[in-house]
Amino acid sequence: MVSHFDTTHICERERVDYWVQLVCRFYPHAAGRRLKDAPFAAQLERTVLGAVEVSDIRCSALRYERRMQDLRADESEDLLVSYMLEGEAQLEQCGRVAT
Repeated sequence: MVSHFDTTHICERERVDYWVQLVCRFYPHAAGRRLKDAPFAAQLERTVLGAVEVSDIRCSALRYERRMQDLRADESEDLLVSYMLEGEAQLEQCGRVAT
């Protein structure tokens, strides 16, 4: 099954909130906020193949932060693997940083 989501049909001032809620619906909960005061756009194509899900995510810059309440809200023990084709990301955990 393939699902498509796009922010272009959402009012600009509501796009980030819509996107963060969408991401939290399918992936681990996190607080998200815009990094730049520029127009925001995002698309998600999600393909479910049995127990495996493959997603193609394209979006403007955001900062996600997993807070303690986010960790408590997730009961899943799923494994999430991310592979970036372009752009840049920085991950930080327990004082360790990977770019």
